[in-house]
Amino acid sequence: MADLEDLRKRLYREGEDFGERKIPPELSRPREELRAAWVPDPKPKIDLRKRKIFLWLGIFVVIASIGTFLFFQFYGFNAFLNIQDINVDIVGEKNISSGDRVSWQVKVQNNNKTAIEDAVLVFNYPEGATPVIGQKLEGVFREKKDLHTLNPGESASFTFNAYVFGARSSQKQVSATLEYRPKSSSATFGKQSSFAFSIARAPVTVSLVLPEDLRIGQEINLEIRYNSQSEKKLDNLSVILSLPDGFVFDSALPAPTIDKSKAQGSAKSLTWDVGSLGPSEDGVIKIKGKVFGNNLEPKNFQASLGILLNDNATLSIYDAALVSAVLHSPFLELTMLANGKASYISFPGDTISFEIGWKNNLSTSVKNAILEVKLDSPPVDLKSLRIDNGSYRESTKSVVWNASGYSEFKSIAPGQSGKVKFMFKIKNSLPLEPTSPRPEVKISGTLRSVDSIAGFEGVDIGGATTYDIKVSSKVQFTSKGLFYNAPISNLGSLPPHVGKETTYNIAWSLANMSNDVDNVTVISSLPPYINFKNIILPANSNLTYNENSGELEWRAGRVQAGTGFLRPSMQVSFQIGLVATEDQIDSAPILIEESKVSGKDGFTGVELSGTAPRITTDLPDDPRITFSQKKVAP
Repeated sequence: MADLEDLRKRLYREGEDFGERKIPPELSRPREELRAAWVPDPKPKIDLRKRKIFLWLGIFVVIASIGTFLFFQFYGFNAFLNIQDINVDIVGEKNISSGDRVSWQVKVQNNNKTAIEDAVLVFNYPEGATPVIGQKLEGVFREKKDLHTLNPGESASFTFNAYVFGARSSQKQVSATLEYRPKSSSATFGKQSSFAFSIARAPVTVSLVLPEDLRIGQEINLEIRYNSQSEKKLDNLSVILSLPDGFVFDSALPAPTIDKSKAQGSAKSLTWDVGSLGPSEDGVIKIKGKVFGNNLEPKNFQASLGILLNDNATLSIYDAALVSAVLHSPFLELTMLANGKASYISFPGDTISFEIGWKNNLSTSVKNAILEVKLDSPPVDLKSLRIDNGSYRESTKSVVWNASGYSEFKSIAPGQSGKVKFMFKIKNSLPLEPTSPRPEVKISGTLRSVDSIAGFEGVDIGGATTYDIKVSSKVQFTSKGLFYNAPISNLGSLPPHVGKETTYNIAWSLANMSNDVDNVTVISSLPPYINFKNIILPANSNLTYNENSGELEWRAGRVQAGTGFLRPSMQVSFQIGLVATEDQIDSAPILIEESKVSGKDGFTGVELSGTAPRITTDLPDDPRITFSQKKVAP
């Protein structure tokens, strides 16, 4: 207070000096900007990035806490030790001989401080293994052992035996999986181990010899050679030669006991029953054939020797040899197109135009070339054959082009190419029994030189090509309307009168020429003014009628080859009723709409179809109907 009083006295004292003020006087406060409307005071800014980080950290901590609690609640507090301290070890020979009886020792050791319960050991045998006793079951070959409980420090050992087959130098593997549950835990764990080994020896060996130069369409000679390395006699031996696509088997010495050379894909093979083979005894199989495909296309041949199982398809292999070869264009190259396509499916009565391209891939000219195309196929109508610059030889049933009729073949320069053409028709009628061979046109062409070519003596320089055409079947379907001589007796007057019902028969008939046709179905519909009388012959025909849509469907199923040609056609008849109205007077109302048939050719895979026109009261297929009976009368 003294300071304030002293300051007051100095304030009124004359000549008193207060010095420079540190803070200038403020006479008035600055004007605030007027707001057009009231708004709440702005909130302090929040760092969203930090907020998200804290949020996710919180969620992570909660999840981790819950997971940890559930883990120990569910698995028990000894779970970590249980997972880490179980050993599964496999002991066996690293190198074996194909066909040997092999043993593997599997030891399970529990190094935990707690027991394991419900323990099961599953042993997976290698590919190519067969049981020591009994037949191998289909699927994966494995064996199961129950250990039940294994206390801390305890171990269990098992021995697994099998005969193991496989090619020399092939790698094999066995594996064992232990499934168990730690004591005081409801969780199941697994421990796996594997053991790799190789087949170093074989009691009998096999090799495959191919030509060094594999040419498209050329005849090739293959040799399968086998030799016993065993000190004892080997019985029940077989050889299987797996063939690539495009290989056409010609002959073999000795002849194969099982010929699957015309099968598709990996099933294409030849099998020989070798029988017994004594110590140091050997043998050879010689095969002839042709390989077709594209230039630089790889082709794989595999010869396997072993014991053929009861299914005549599975081989327990002692040894195998895989040889790969690259296909090259032939010295004299041929290509063939049917109606401009590399593959073609024909129909009865079809006209097919063939174009054969040829080329000289040699570095020297070819003199007096001959191109021959064999046409020995029953579906070909030889009377329709037309050939450009060539001729037909009846003795060999082939089309021939030579230098006398085709001047380009007098001398073909290196790299020179050209084309020849011919055409023919497929026979209109090819009725066949279901057991007869299916109709196919098989064409084979060869191009060769009459004169020998210097530098290529003893070498087959000729080119060859083949073309197979499957002929599809022909389904014939008829739909007829009848009043007189109908399978089902009709009622009513002819012509039909307004307000009175007249009934008619609809007769459907199916015929099929050369191949079985599956899933044959006929679909049609009735106009709203037509009544379906639900009278069907034969009564067991699979014919249905939908009252809501008016649709009729006949599921005929499979129609065999020759139906309607070599045996009676497949037929169904049903009755319908017409009650004519006044607006139909002097007209011929529709009885049934257009009918459509469909099915799939079982040989060619082609979807077949056909139609029959709608039927009116004109009844063109009933010869007894007169002109005055066709149109509605008052």
